[in-house]
Amino acid sequence: MTSLELFGREKEVSTLKSCFDRLVNTGSEGIVTDGNVTTEECFLKSEIDKELVLLAGHSGSGKSALSRSVIKDVNSLDNGLHVEGKFDLITSNEPYSGVAKAFSTICQKLLSHSEESVAAVGKVLSQELEDEVCNLVPLIPELKTIIRAYRGCERKATNTMAQGSLESRQRRWKYAFRLLTRALNSVFSPIVLVLDDLQWADVSSLEVIDYLVSDMQNPNRLMIIGCYRSEEVEDGDTLSRSVETLKERQRKYGFNLTEIKVFSCQLDDVNKIIMAKLSIEDEKETLELAKLCYKRTLGNAFFVLQFTSMLEKEGLLEFDKIKSKWTWDMNKIK
Repeated sequence: MTSLELFGREKEVSTLKSCFDRLVNTGSEGIVTDGNVTTEECFLKSEIDKELVLLAGHSGSGKSALSRSVIKDVNSLDNGLHVEGKFDLITSNEPYSGVAKAFSTICQKLLSHSEESVAAVGKVLSQELEDEVCNLVPLIPELKTIIRAYRGCERKATNTMAQGSLESRQRRWKYAFRLLTRALNSVFSPIVLVLDDLQWADVSSLEVIDYLVSDMQNPNRLMIIGCYRSEEVEDGDTLSRSVETLKERQRKYGFNLTEIKVFSCQLDDVNKIIMAKLSIEDEKETLELAKLCYKRTLGNAFFVLQFTSMLEKEGLLEFDKIKSKWTWDMNKIK
């Protein structure tokens, strides 16, 4: 079933799915099974096994819904993994907040598997991360349960991270995230990592994105989808500079960067959203309501849904149980 926020987004959905299809047909593959973890290398003679897709649009334009349009495709693969992390204004000064949330979600999903599976994944992570896992536990507490070799880790992490300059400590954090991604990617591939509200991401988090997509020692498939509010990002901002740097680095480090602009819906799209929400097939029946809705919301998909919900709460949009259909009075709504 198509999300109502994706009406009129056929081109954007097609572009995103093309990026995903390109990803799954390249690189190497890691396989995780219940109680067993194995790593298979089956390179398809391609240097591109990382995809970075940036979705830009106004708040409520449907970026998040668009980023989720590939979930079904990811879940159709035995070892695919789709996770989300979100930045917010309150924690914008906290390094790695959105990235840590995404990796916490991965760990929570792992913990929902059988004990045998968790133990097998924990073994792989322990072998790959070694002492670096200690630096990540304060950010991702779930790692304590997955990696049984945690004893004494907190004290070691505190001592390790207290050493050196701020720059060297940040470098160790980023390297730890890179190692964690390699380990997870060796058992789950492809990983589709969605990071929402990048306009509030700290510099360190943006550098982690660069670290992950440019990791040439990770042969497995990784897609990062970053969403941001275009109205809150200007030329010269931290995010803009990071994007420009990534554009310069993509060829050298073997990853694709695709930018997708998500614009407001047109009148026809707004009408289709209302038709779908009210289960009405005749477009003429909802056209006047759509015109008013379009005028009030300027075609913003989120506000279109909010507006119709508001009409329903105020009794201006009612379901007639006798006629089994939605009814409204345009004169009262106006």
